[in-house]
Amino acid sequence: NLVHTLAPLGRAAAWNGRGDRIAAVVGNVVKIWEIPSGKLAHEFKGNGGTLRQVAWRPGANQIAVGGYDIDSKQNTCSGELLVWDATKDELLLDLKWPDKGIGALAWHPQGLSLAACWRFPRGSQDTRYFSLFDPVSGEETGRIENIWGDRLENLAWSKSNGVMAANAPALNKIPLDLFDMNTKKWIRALDNGVQVAWSPEGGRLFSVVGNEKSVSLLELWTHDTQ
Repeated sequence: NLVHTLAPLGRAAAWNGRGDRIAAVVGNVVKIWEIPSGKLAHEFKGNGGTLRQVAWRPGANQIAVGGYDIDSKQNTCSGELLVWDATKDELLLDLKWPDKGIGALAWHPQGLSLAACWRFPRGSQDTRYFSLFDPVSGEETGRIENIWGDRLENLAWSKSNGVMAANAPALNKIPLDLFDMNTKKWIRALDNGVQVAWSPEGGRLFSVVGNEKSVSLLELWTHDTQ
């Protein structure tokens, strides 16, 4: 049964760890609702750019949002990464880039760092890595290059085994690559994967497999890094 219609045309949404709030990005605005009442609890505005990703920090009332805007005529891309305290309405981190944007976000399972995939102007070769940020200082603390050169678009960080799932949608091939954050090794896992999500305990990975016209399969499998 439909319980609430919370926001039209939302680009991304995420539950908090307790399951009593939902955050969603709509344009350049982040909205947070209380569940199950559906009451709008908070609303934050970005810097004016289009926000496309939202993620709750594990164990904290903080949300990270990121986005990008592309000017196809000028072949430029700009973006931002913001972190808010969702209880105090306080902006904790505000990063902006004139030449790139944020395409995907994933928190460390204990909230120690924040991983981000990038968006660059068309033709750039720099989209094939993800970066790690200190969520307090905003400093880029690491950069993980994809050894197969796949364009990364989605991230999911496992709670139990420290494995990052990253996929790269393309016209006829959507590889799902895994990076073990402990051993610092890439693992080619599946041939296809449009969207990915780890189970709450972090031992199982959901992968939506399909093509540009339809979703054909939802796979559930257990990953072993050995």
